[in-house]
Amino acid sequence: VSTQSTGVYPNIVNVRVNVVKFEVKSYDLSKILETVSKRSLGTGVKRHYTLNSPRATFTISYIISIPPQKIRYEPGFWEATKYAWIQYISLLVVVNYIVTRVRRFVYENMILTTLLDKAKLS
Repeated sequence: VSTQSTGVYPNIVNVRVNVVKFEVKSYDLSKILETVSKRSLGTGVKRHYTLNSPRATFTISYIISIPPQKIRYEPGFWEATKYAWIQYISLLVVVNYIVTRVRRFVYENMILTTLLDKAKLS
């Protein structure tokens, strides 16, 4: 299978650089970029089926340049609540474990002294 590629570049002649008298001051970069961004490029592929020998190999390599695009995503209320709930539970488990260990250590080793007031007990 061989392919023949054709392309249409209607606005390619709009951006010209004078190589003989090249002065950076005379070119406005924003104007050049605006003109280039307005280009309408298209391509078409026509397939021609031919019989190739088994030893014929070919390599096709190409580079496709896709500019980065900004995608804005705002989560809904329930999605944000689910994320907050997971954060809360994970923090609660860690803090509860630490507080329980400290409290057990304090009570088992009698670190705090306790005085009983007999007047309040009666």
